[in-house]
Amino acid sequence: MPLETPAAVTPRASLLPLLLATGLDGLALAALVLGGGAASSWIAPVALHLLAVAAAWLGPQASRSQRALMAALTLTLPVLGGPVAMVAVCTRRRGEVGEVPAREAPETRPLTVADVRRLVDGLSASESLMSGSPEERTATVGMLTRHPDAESIALLRRAVASGDADLAVEAALALEDLGAQLDVCAAAAHQELDDNPGFERALADADMLADAVHSRLPDTSVIARLVADARRGYERAAALCPRLLREIAKRRARLELDAQGT
Repeated sequence: MPLETPAAVTPRASLLPLLLATGLDGLALAALVLGGGAASSWIAPVALHLLAVAAAWLGPQASRSQRALMAALTLTLPVLGGPVAMVAVCTRRRGEVGEVPAREAPETRPLTVADVRRLVDGLSASESLMSGSPEERTATVGMLTRHPDAESIALLRRAVASGDADLAVEAALALEDLGAQLDVCAAAAHQELDDNPGFERALADADMLADAVHSRLPDTSVIARLVADARRGYERAAALCPRLLREIAKRRARLELDAQGT
């Protein structure tokens, strides 16, 4: 059963029913005093007191628990119950369960090098691969495959060459997956560049191929093809947007330097 959210009760909202309840209790007390103590004289005071309880229960803009409190105080404390109930429901509270905001779910994001280092008490990714627990190694390999830059690829290849068979297999599979993904992306980029794409597509394809060259992931047998396609992409982008020629030239220069270093 869902929790009922308490409604805010202002003094003005509580004033009318509680004043009415207090007035009815006052009439009941007067009727009791004027009745002279006869048995029949209790009928009117009791009826008026029950009406006072009902008036307290019918308080507007109040939750069920607050109305129950107002009615209970009116029932157990004739005449005084109304004022006491008003003080109780109008007193500023420190907080209520219904007022506590639900915690928002944390945003998920891929693990970064910093995250892995915190997980392994400050160890570097390299130390985590070589001396961490199996869980830490798996987390590190996963992080490196999500950020396959030159440093990540070098660490994965170092793991393949390590003496740990389980780590070597895990790192080798990660490199194989990255290579397969690159083959698919490179083939798609090659086809798009053959079709003379627009500026944004040509630049995106060139940058993707250049990033692969920078990472040193591809085998030397395919580097030349990737570099040639990246050049085509940069040339196409420069021809379509001459005002960005300087920026494109910087990217191509870095590509040529890394291509010569492979």
